[in-house]
Formats: sequence, structure tokens, C-alpha cells
Amino acid sequence: MINGLRARIGCDIVSIDRVDQLIENPDTVKKIFHSTELERFTAEHLSGIFAVKEAGFKALGLSDTPWLSFEVNYESSGKPILRISNDLLPDTASVDCSISHDGGMAMATVIIML
Repeated sequence: MINGLRARIGCDIVSIDRVDQLIENPDTVKKIFHSTELERFTAEHLSGIFAVKEAGFKALGLSDTPWLSFEVNYESSGKPILRISNDLLPDTASVDCSISHDGGMAMATVIIML
């Protein structure tokens, strides 16, 4: 606990090939990704977004939350930003995330201060 806030951490790793297969189904794509997340429609890019959302679910201990409750955008520097639906987090929460790719895998870490 830091200054009365509790850190919640989640991480996820996903095969880029798995996401490549997943995005072949348009219905699945609509359930998982916001239109803003699809601007770069490559398996590598979307695997990072997928991993961030999974890591966010884990950080919050969620299992049956709609994928679209989480949205990944980017700062002009390229740093990912995870936006979480207001009904899942108090306004005072702070969210940070990071994405890495290597060896056909995408990995993400999410830290939420509550």
C-alpha cells in the first residue's frame, strides 16, 4: 500500500499466431476490439492490445467482463494508454500499462492504483 492506495498488477502473454487466427473471424473482432484499436489491423499490433486487456482483467480480478469495457489508445510518443469503463473503476484510480513483443509473442503489464 502506497499513500493509502493499493497496487493491483496483472500481466499476460499471448502468441501473435493465436491472435492472427482469432482476427480471421469478424464477429470475434467486433466483440474484442474497438474501432479505434483496429486502425492498425495487424496480428502483432492487436496481440499487444489483447494482452493489455487480459492483464487489465487480471489486475482487477475480473472474469466475465465484456472486452469492450477496456480500450487501448496511444500517446503521441507511442506509449499505450488503457481506458477502463467508468462503472469498473472509481474516478480516483490510476492506470498504467506497457506492451512488449518478441519471438512471436506479445506481453503486457497493467498496474492499477486504487
